[in-house]
Amino acid sequence: MDNVQKQIKKLFLAVIFLCSIFGFASAQVAEVYDEEKLLSSEEVELLKTQALEVSEKYRIGVYITIVRDMGEYGYSNIEDFTEYWYDNFAPGWEGSGEAVNLCLSMADRSYEFFAHGDLCNSAFTDYGKDILISDYVLHYLSKNDYYLAFESFIKQLPRYIDHQMEGNPIDVSKSSREEEGPHPASDGAVGLISSILIALANLKKHKNALSNVKKATNANSYVLGSQIVFSVRSDTYSHSSTHTERIVTESSSSSRSYHGGTTISHHGSSHSSGHF
Repeated sequence: MDNVQKQIKKLFLAVIFLCSIFGFASAQVAEVYDEEKLLSSEEVELLKTQALEVSEKYRIGVYITIVRDMGEYGYSNIEDFTEYWYDNFAPGWEGSGEAVNLCLSMADRSYEFFAHGDLCNSAFTDYGKDILISDYVLHYLSKNDYYLAFESFIKQLPRYIDHQMEGNPIDVSKSSREEEGPHPASDGAVGLISSILIALANLKKHKNALSNVKKATNANSYVLGSQIVFSVRSDTYSHSSTHTERIVTESSSSSRSYHGGTTISHHGSSHSSGHF
């Protein structure tokens, strides 16, 4: 019975969605769907215009999707939900299926950057998607500046696609080289190793020079001749001290490692998701 109710609800929501976009000629390639009414009607139209410009220039579908709760559609994972949404409501560019979608589920404040198609998957790498969201979108989402978040997202799309078309997608390997520049460590590796070898050689030399020296059993043995006269000639152990320092290391789970390229699901899509 529960499954039947879920299917009826899905159908009902689908009808509402289709009615909301009826009459918009470019709904298949550029659409802003705001179920929560977070945007004004003027903001929706502005975002549609911006999305359509990118869509027509690069022949990809550009979508902004805001739903109240993906659970109402029967999904608890936003990546699965955006794949469902693509299959039913946002099919991308006709013939190729190329598409991007920035989707929000407001119940748990989930976000998802969805990409589909050869061009979009290769242009928006795992690293590239995460950087675009973290640098240009999350700040606005966290402040509930939804229009600025979506506008910033759309404005960044051409830069990523242009890089891909030039054969140089924004990815971890390229970005690392640009940010770090030349590596002095690699250039000076020979010098560093040489310094260590020289230091070890000197230590060995001094050690050999002291090989015939024996430890004295008491402090008097270290006094030469009668230069110093001790009134008391005894050695008494006083104390020893230790110092403990706790070193806190950053958990590996707090940062994500990238190996370059794009991870594509069995659906043929790639994702970057989280919460804001």
